[in-house]
Amino acid sequence: GLNGFNLSGSPANSTFSSCRAEFNGSAHVTTQGNGFSLSGAWGEGTGSGGCLFTGCSTDGNWGAGAAVTATGDVPVIFDPLMLRRDGYGDSGAYQSGLCIQAAGIPVTVGVIGVFPGIALTLLAESPVYGVYCHGSTYFSLGGGWVHAATTPISTGSNTVCRIGPNIGRATGPTTSPTFSYDN
Repeated sequence: GLNGFNLSGSPANSTFSSCRAEFNGSAHVTTQGNGFSLSGAWGEGTGSGGCLFTGCSTDGNWGAGAAVTATGDVPVIFDPLMLRRDGYGDSGAYQSGLCIQAAGIPVTVGVIGVFPGIALTLLAESPVYGVYCHGSTYFSLGGGWVHAATTPISTGSNTVCRIGPNIGRATGPTTSPTFSYDN
């Protein structure tokens, strides 16, 4: 399949609870096969509102576990969000647990958990990036645990990017991780 949850327009005032996206995408399609894909123009009128994802999780997606590229000014909130073994077949930014790429909408993550592992290819552990946020308007990450194959958190060229101090970070395989604590 393609994306697990494909939201290419604002699901205004919506709540997604305990949704799971796993094993989306493959080498036979030209799209990333993200677990959750939030794209397109999101509502900006007086009747529009944000979107809440609570208790959602992913596992083994070809592309990112959750990818946000949507434009607009309605917020999206993930709390908590659990991402595992995503981005195994893609390249660049989409080798991520969470990928916020040139997003115009405000993205807030309360608590996140990212864990690598061997997905369907049985080759290398993924994701390469636990959290990837570049060129976006607003991103906030409160706390959690981010373990990725090489880069727990990658940010750059964002208007506002707030990463909380209560985030444990690790790199490398799950059998012998290297821990990094910033505080």
